[in-house]
Amino acid sequence: MSLYVYISEKCEEEARSYHLEEHLYQLKNRVEQEQNLSQFEVFEYPYRVKKRLGYNYRLLTRLCYVEIQQKKYQVLVFLKLYNRGDKDYSLLYINAKARGDFIYQQQNIDPYLQHYVQQRLTQQHVQVQYEFNDQDLLY
Repeated sequence: MSLYVYISEKCEEEARSYHLEEHLYQLKNRVEQEQNLSQFEVFEYPYRVKKRLGYNYRLLTRLCYVEIQQKKYQVLVFLKLYNRGDKDYSLLYINAKARGDFIYQQQNIDPYLQHYVQQRLTQQHVQVQYEFNDQDLLY
């Protein structure tokens, strides 16, 4: 099962305002390359948090599943950035699932995920490199 990362518009806006765009995209690329969520702490399923993004920020994420042609794909959605000492971040700890669900639903992400994964799958097919056969290697 492949793992993709989707960055919500709100999260991108926050990254711009906190000057964390580079950190956010580096994390996205690392997760997709490694196909691994070990750098995230599980909050309350399906929510995870990446601590120490930049210097003092936390990233709230949600693990979602998308089915396309009877294959399931994992999508880690980057939802929201928090400053470490932020009151909202403290409230998130108290009731992670309810608060996370509210943030997720408020951003209306579900309609975009299937299209996003289909788009990424199409890009992967286009980027297939040429495979050499024995005849090519003789030259």
